[in-house]
Amino acid sequence: MGVWLDISIPPVEPVTLIEIKQDLGISHTDDDVKLGRYIVSAREWVERRVQQKIALQSYTFFIDEFPAVEIKMPFIPVQEITEINYDDTDGVETIIDPIDYYLDNVSKDHWIFPVESWPVVLTAANAVRIVFLAGYPSPEEAPAPLRQAIRLKVQEFYDGEDKSRPIHDLLTNYYQFAL
Repeated sequence: MGVWLDISIPPVEPVTLIEIKQDLGISHTDDDVKLGRYIVSAREWVERRVQQKIALQSYTFFIDEFPAVEIKMPFIPVQEITEINYDDTDGVETIIDPIDYYLDNVSKDHWIFPVESWPVVLTAANAVRIVFLAGYPSPEEAPAPLRQAIRLKVQEFYDGEDKSRPIHDLLTNYYQFAL
């Protein structure tokens, strides 16, 4: 079981280069490329820590078979299920009609439920594929503490000063697991 990034929708970073340069008091452009890499790395670091996606992107979630009832999504916030397809018992790829399932993206964990039941699939690895959008619809909708944690992490990457305590404090309410 795994999740793969589908790069068909490039992420819009929740923190801009202009914001980072203001935070660091930088007026030159010499480090812009490096700072851009730091922004991506910091966002991905925060996303892994809180098991949430911040920048809206498309993903494909692979599972070997449908569960008895619900499918727990690998991270939140899930905005939309784009497609669910599977290999039927004859090995034919089949797309499930969206009226046959629904997304619960209001609960703490996000789930997909069948309206009646899931179909029987071929016994094979990755026989079920769920394409979905996860992250916040726009950078402005990302929670301020997550955005600030990204900004502090970029500062830490850039100047080497340990910012782990304030970053941890900002992320505490967003952790999806016990530390």
